[in-house]
Amino acid sequence: MSGKKSGKKRRRIEAQQTAELPLETNPLEAALRLKSQFSSRTCQEVEACLSTLQGILEVGNAEERAIARHELALIYSQIGKHKEADTHLAALGFRFKLANALFCPSFEPEPAPKPRPKSLQLPFVRDQALPHELFEALQNAFAPSASFWSSHNYPSPSFFSYNQCYKKHSTDNDNLMQQVCSCLIPMADTHFPQLEVSELVDSIEFWAHKRDDVPSGGAHQMHFDLDEQRLARTQVACHPLVSIVIYLQSEDWSAPTLITGDQTLDEGSVASYAFHVRPRTARVLMFDGRLLHGVLPYIPTNSSSSSSSSSSSSSSSSSGQSLASSSRITLMIGLWAKGVATTSPPKNYMNDLRPNMLLPKKAAWLLDLKKVMSIEAVKETRGISSNDDSLAISCEGPVWVAVECGESKEEEKKGTSSSAFETISMSDLLALRAQQEADDASSSKASRQMKKKQKKIVAAEEICSIDFLGNWFLRDLEDIRRNVLFI
Repeated sequence: MSGKKSGKKRRRIEAQQTAELPLETNPLEAALRLKSQFSSRTCQEVEACLSTLQGILEVGNAEERAIARHELALIYSQIGKHKEADTHLAALGFRFKLANALFCPSFEPEPAPKPRPKSLQLPFVRDQALPHELFEALQNAFAPSASFWSSHNYPSPSFFSYNQCYKKHSTDNDNLMQQVCSCLIPMADTHFPQLEVSELVDSIEFWAHKRDDVPSGGAHQMHFDLDEQRLARTQVACHPLVSIVIYLQSEDWSAPTLITGDQTLDEGSVASYAFHVRPRTARVLMFDGRLLHGVLPYIPTNSSSSSSSSSSSSSSSSSGQSLASSSRITLMIGLWAKGVATTSPPKNYMNDLRPNMLLPKKAAWLLDLKKVMSIEAVKETRGISSNDDSLAISCEGPVWVAVECGESKEEEKKGTSSSAFETISMSDLLALRAQQEADDASSSKASRQMKKKQKKIVAAEEICSIDFLGNWFLRDLEDIRRNVLFI
């Protein structure tokens, strides 16, 4: 599902340029260009970008300052300066954020991995889970130069996907997606027996993304996989049984996929743990389709990107087409039970792309999805891959934490503060929301006091109507759910 788009376009900033930047470049554009060049958390571009964004806070209008603050908060979070990040988040009115450890995860192997509680529902992660012949065919079908991208004018302005019937008892698989799912569904059955995938699966939804494979690229907002057409028609949220990510091409230092362990669209659902899965060519990830997930922006440590080339190249396939090292290519698959709201094939690839479109009868890109293996060969590969627990890096503890922006120690001693915010804990915020719901707009004294307390933690200066992509930061824990369900 695609995220909400910004309600306002970024305006040009009429400000004096620094000597290091071209005169025709405005500071915001320059900062974003520097951000795209981040190679590590200590590279010169990071400091230059932070300095440029700080300058915008002094010369920009309210909207430009808000954008700069959001970028500053994100970069500070990625390089581990969380107090600085919280200052800017609070100024934007954000009250919650993803836990600090999620923004700058360590992928160094632990000398002695800690045993995981049995209650944790691990995602399925496996390298080379697909037969070489099938994976190579997928690489060719979605290679950087493949017709799929040009046919759909990728990147398209809106999210689109295709849906096809899954033939459980067919004597032969009639295309590549059928063959791939014939291999993966038995693995899903083994790892998620409670979901009864092989019994319930009725159709296959698939879509793909091609992003610049640089450390600062590849991010994708926190979201739920949904039947968007059905949601729009009935206001009922339906999810795939299992969501699948196949990393067709990626460097090891690319942005990791984040899967929350237990956050769904159920009212009051808040994740208590999460998993990072590092991308790697030929890796397959599967997880419960109801879970909140995304791809966090990531800036590697100095050691992360230097050692990635050899490990990534060792797992890549010798595809017939050239796989450019600058592209991060992923194929996503949703395994659906009956009832998906499909739409007709696109009549115009320029402005007629939608979720869960039926496959067209004729299209040049479909030729790349023809079957490559006999059904007997596919059956021989079924169920041979078990989960590799070590490939999912767990983050136990709160996934969402409160933004902290209280008095400094010096101000606390003096009893004065220049801050417009009150330090408040996560438990206090949850209690605040529960009290507000219980009062139900009551005019009682307790309710008035609670509302007064709430006002103290809402920013006054920089709040604007921009809807920032990402959902890394929230003004309320129900924000994502409200945005999805339009409530």
